[in-house]
Formats: sequence, structure tokens, C-alpha cells
Amino acid sequence: MVNMKPIKGFPRHFVTEDGKIWSENRKRFIGGFTHKNNGYVYTSLCYKRNVKCCRVHRIVAEAFVADRKSLSCVNHKDGNKENNHYLNLEWCTNKENTSHALKTGLMNSSHLKKYVGENHSKAKLTNSDVLKIRGMLKDGISTTQIAKLFPIDPSGISNIKYGRTWKGFP
Repeated sequence: MVNMKPIKGFPRHFVTEDGKIWSENRKRFIGGFTHKNNGYVYTSLCYKRNVKCCRVHRIVAEAFVADRKSLSCVNHKDGNKENNHYLNLEWCTNKENTSHALKTGLMNSSHLKKYVGENHSKAKLTNSDVLKIRGMLKDGISTTQIAKLFPIDPSGISNIKYGRTWKGFP
């Protein structure tokens, strides 16, 4: 008998220890696909006419890998993104996941440099904005006043001031 657990949010779907997805509606295992850009295996799940594309390794980890705590990333221990067996997965921080990718050669440091500063997908500021903010801070202008001029709140200005963000930028 195959060990299967229910998939959270999809009561008619189950996952095996090695990442196969069972559909109770179809009475069979449903296929997945490997994303051509990032190499992860995905599957589409449906519940109440809502379809969601999910990474299989996350589904497996949520069902079978204990000790999640507040960790947000799932690491493939062997570096093979298609090996979604629960014994190959572990919960980790984003930093630990990146460090593992660098150590195993899945990523190199030039890859990281592409996504810092204004090139980061979540950046609200440009490099020029940060230089202006640092200049204003040196001139003694308050974080609250500066925040009114840019699309971030005073805590974001404070993070720049104390080097918690934009620390790799001159």
C-alpha cells in the first residue's frame, strides 16, 4: 500500500512520499510538468473550480517533512529539483537554500549579483533614490520627512540608514 497524505486546501487530492499526486475525482495519479526556466516540477490542482499551479516539492514537504517551524524554503538535499522524495527535502531559510545552491554549484555568485539593488524583483527604489536618501540622512532630515518623498515608509528609510537593506550598494 502506498503511503499518501491529503493535500492542504485540496481535499480530493493526495500526495505520496515521492511526490506523485492522486486525484480522488479522476481515480488516478495526475501528471506534472517540469518548468523549463527553473527546473522545478509543478502540478495543477483544482478545488471548487479554482485551479492552482503548485510546486510538487512544497506539497511533499508540507505533508511529510516535520520540523517546519517558521522556515519558508524547501531545499533539495541532493540538488536535483526533480527528486521530490520526502527524504531528499528539508525546510530551511532562504539564506540557507541559497548557500546550499552556491556550495553544490547549482548557482554561482554572478547569478546573485543580477538580483540586488534596483534589479531585485521587490525593489521599490532605484539606486539613485538610495543615494539621494543617504544624502538627505547625512543632512539631518528625518526618516519620516524622507519617507514622504519616496514609495516606502519610515521604517524602510531607517533600514537604509542602519545598513539593514541596500548594504551592498555604495
